[in-house]
Amino acid sequence: MSQPDAFGGRELYNRLESQFYTHLIELRDACSKFINKNAIIEASGTSTKSAELLARYSDTVLKTRKVIDDADMAKPLKEIMVVFNYINDKDAFQNFYWRLLAERLVYEWSASIDYEKMMITELKVKCGFFYTSKLQKMIEDMDIQESLRAQYRQYCVENRLRNTSMRK
Repeated sequence: MSQPDAFGGRELYNRLESQFYTHLIELRDACSKFINKNAIIEASGTSTKSAELLARYSDTVLKTRKVIDDADMAKPLKEIMVVFNYINDKDAFQNFYWRLLAERLVYEWSASIDYEKMMITELKVKCGFFYTSKLQKMIEDMDIQESLRAQYRQYCVENRLRNTSMRK
């Protein structure tokens, strides 16, 4: 135990620290309420609308091809993760995100696989390996697919075959 000082500084510090944490919790609760119980969510009639909207915004960001470097993409991904922290239904977000990721990968709409990996890494940090395992497997499958395409192209070149059925 520390000795009380003549001016009550320790007591004042403890009281201010307690108030700070109380206000921090109130701020967190207010942000959560703002994101999960707003007019749009109430009008939609579903509790998963916030998760869906955030997943759709993520989809839009990850389709953007105007990005110059990784730093340009890191900022919006961090902002997405700030909002993600307040989403109540993280499983609904995962489901919406998973479907949109599948579309981006199949139709080659993604700005970059590296950006997809950055987003999945952010989700993994927040929610753990199990939460992102499906997403990571999709990315791994795309990496394998690209490797197989390259091997096929090389095979066609070596055997002087026309490679007309391959994209890219």
